Amino acid sequence: MKSYFCSRQREIASALQAGPLSGPLAAHIEICPACSDLVLVAQTLRQARQESMQTAHHLGTSIGSPSVLWWKAQVRRRNAALEKATRPTVVMEKIALATILAVVICLILLWKETILGWLIGISSAGSASWDSFGERAWFPLLLAAGLGTIVLFGGLVVRAFRVKE
Repeated sequence: MKSYFCSRQREIASALQAGPLSGPLAAHIEICPACSDLVLVAQTLRQARQESMQTAHHLGTSIGSPSVLWWKAQVRRRNAALEKATRPTVVMEKIALATILAVVICLILLWKETILGWLIGISSAGSASWDSFGERAWFPLLLAAGLGTIVLFGGLVVRAFRVKE
């Protein structure tokens, strides 16, 4: 492969930056293969730049200054690190929620006769006092209060640690 250098290439490169070529430089490009290649490459690069600028403008973004691009890259990097760091917390929240639900279901299944007896006793007693139920009346009441507290605080904890996207 032969490399050919023309003494007018710098002059043509300067003229290409100023605008379209005319006159003797345009005539020289017609006969000089090195200069015609230079013009072809410069025009291709200029066209590719215009197309990428139009695409960026069409997408609603603009190619900003280097400091803005650097800042956006830092924000993306920080968000990716935050997501990676909070991933175990999200998994543990789901495990805690599943555990709470399993405990509630097991307690309900374990004491279903007591709870049903208490509910039937309340519905049939009408205006009877709590003392008529005896000591068994306090157990389901405390159980319901405890489960309600667990559910309330569990919901608050899940809500407090949830990562907003």
